[in-house]
Amino acid sequence: MIAFTKINLSKLPPATIIQDANFEDVLTDLKADFMARYDDADAVINLESDPVVKLLEVAAYRETILLNRINQAAKAVMLATAGDGDLENLAALIPLARLDGEGTEAFRARIQLAPEGFSTAGPRGGYEFHSKSVSADVLDVYVGEPQPGVVDIFILYPADVASPDVLLAEVKAALNDDEVRPLTDTVNVKAFAQKGFVIDAQLVMAIGPDGATVLAAALLSLDAYLLSRFKFGRDVTRAGILAALVVEGVENVHLVSPAADVVVQASEVAFATEVNVAESSND
Repeated sequence: MIAFTKINLSKLPPATIIQDANFEDVLTDLKADFMARYDDADAVINLESDPVVKLLEVAAYRETILLNRINQAAKAVMLATAGDGDLENLAALIPLARLDGEGTEAFRARIQLAPEGFSTAGPRGGYEFHSKSVSADVLDVYVGEPQPGVVDIFILYPADVASPDVLLAEVKAALNDDEVRPLTDTVNVKAFAQKGFVIDAQLVMAIGPDGATVLAAALLSLDAYLLSRFKFGRDVTRAGILAALVVEGVENVHLVSPAADVVVQASEVAFATEVNVAESSND
């Protein structure tokens, strides 16, 4: 059986069917075409008020709209670029429905996993797909190292989930369905192991920008970085924290904690238990 490799959809090259739709380029092409067909075109082609030029502009405008419409239609039928309603129509072919509260990118990732759920052999991707299909609160799944007849499934969920025990029980029930679990497997569903750390940093601001505004932007950038690392087996590095905090208006960062990279195991998740970021002086 071919091993499951999750393709990073955001890294795919642009589809060749997508064409650049620029009004000026289209108009230039139409003018060139007209001049090749009509010997006396030079007399009018550069007169903005000439009816022929106006007609070519109308044609170029309408062709640009049509090209953009074709581009959007092409994007609507590709997993990497389809959005909202188009994505739901693509998923209906599987068939697969969006979960309550499931975001577009999470839904896109689950559609990509769906073929793994067709297998009856219990592949890693299959357990991941069926776990994520239980609830939008299942943020990530780690399938432990294989043991004879035993499969450990670790579930990552939001810190504010209403009842983790109920969620884990729902996942376990779904994975133990006769149409999901191979009859020889014993499935254990476990909560994620959290590796906590504290961020303590002082920002040296540039002269000019409002300090409070810059600090708010730095905190938003840091939140985005931490969210991107809130998955199984993803380390949080000092370099990543520093890069996130150096937004426009920040000249330097004194990062006190963590003193070293936060390195996690495959079944662990790095989680900032406390974030203290303040403005420092230029001294």
